Amino acid sequence: MNKKISSACLLVISLFLVGCDDLYECIVDINPEINENTIRTATINEPYFQRITAEINNEVADDFYEYFFDVVGELPDGIEIEYHYRRIELSGVPTEPGNFRFLVTLTIGAYDDGEEFDPNPTCDAEIERAFILTVAEE
Repeated sequence: MNKKISSACLLVISLFLVGCDDLYECIVDINPEINENTIRTATINEPYFQRITAEINNEVADDFYEYFFDVVGELPDGIEIEYHYRRIELSGVPTEPGNFRFLVTLTIGAYDDGEEFDPNPTCDAEIERAFILTVAEE
């Protein structure tokens, strides 16, 4: 079979199975992204603040998406999480030293034409990033 015909058939089948929008999102790599790879170290009994932000790669209209964060794991006593639109914030005064591991999951959704909710508007609707918050002694 001719390679051009094979490629065209594969493209048509792919478009039929996943849809034009889905294929475009994956080719262009339109995906949620957690911007921070690490967070800074805290010091016991000292005020701490850390912001973890998110965006959608290769999407100029990423403000039109819904951002849902979930944080699972352990945080030191004295540190709390605040959830905001495209970010979470860790703040407070840690009262215990150690290494505290937690996982941040970001899930994206969007409203099609402002009416119907699409729970998977990007190639991958979810991303996870593991963090370690180290609280050092004074």
